[in-house]
Amino acid sequence: MAAVLTASANGVETSPVTRGVWVSEAILGISPPPPPPNVPAIDANVAGAKTIRERLALHSQDASCAGCHRKIDPLGYGLERFDPIGRPRSRYPKDQGGKEIDASGELPSGEAYADFEGFRQLVHGCYQGRLTHTLVEELLTYATGRKLDRADGFAVTELSDRLRERKAGLRTLVIETLTSDILQRP
Repeated sequence: MAAVLTASANGVETSPVTRGVWVSEAILGISPPPPPPNVPAIDANVAGAKTIRERLALHSQDASCAGCHRKIDPLGYGLERFDPIGRPRSRYPKDQGGKEIDASGELPSGEAYADFEGFRQLVHGCYQGRLTHTLVEELLTYATGRKLDRADGFAVTELSDRLRERKAGLRTLVIETLTSDILQRP
């Protein structure tokens, strides 16, 4: 997890946006749209805001920004309790105001969480189908050495549904994936 948390920060401060995009793409398999071309970057110190959350709140007041940030930011806020290199923390550094970190948020589906553990449980509970589907898809992409095509989608869905019905663990997922029709085809 530290590698992901480090890769989704700039070495000095965290980015709920970058971390939220990573959760969306790598865990949920949902690629958020790119920002519109006329949207300005988030200013480092918007009207006295010290924390990244405060800057994002001010940035998201722009209607063209709010729609995307409403979907992405909550997926990153749950990871704010981890610093730029993945260490747990409870406060922002002094140069960012030294405030206590608010790692709460509300998922796009409407469920609220108070901290990382709550976030983890919600993502696992609310998006179990997406998690399994994405994991099967990523594992098959890696195992085949190619991007999966539309025809592979049926096999991925069938395999992920079967794994969810059986409440299978990672070992079963790997075995089922490696013995799937996609890998048995010439």
